[in-house]
Amino acid sequence: MTPAADLKIPELFAAKELSETLGVEAPNVSRRQRSSAAVSPFSPSATRERAKAAWAAAKLNPITLHECRHTFASLMIAAGVNAKALSTYMGHANISITLERYGHLMPGNEEEAAALLDALLARASDQSARASLAPVVS
Repeated sequence: MTPAADLKIPELFAAKELSETLGVEAPNVSRRQRSSAAVSPFSPSATRERAKAAWAAAKLNPITLHECRHTFASLMIAAGVNAKALSTYMGHANISITLERYGHLMPGNEEEAAALLDALLARASDQSARASLAPVVS
């Protein structure tokens, strides 16, 4: 497997991004190593210990990997990533899971939607009125 293939795994991609942000080295783990029955680099205890070390090295208060996952999703939404792309990054089976879990964080609400529709209809009405006043050329 190539490193690019590993980047298609959302959690590994997020872990690599986080490690780069924190300035710590991310483990380079192949799919074969991940499936090994020997010592797994992704066992809960090994992952937790690496995460603790990364938080300590960055002099930050630790949060759990689950909290990191939600933080990642929240930051992606704040950055303007659309729901379908976020669904893919998060590894959700379908977009409805993403919308159910994170929809409340997405921009816009009912009032904003109504205002956008009113503005669209007003523009359409203005264009229609201007068109009816334009001289007819035969």
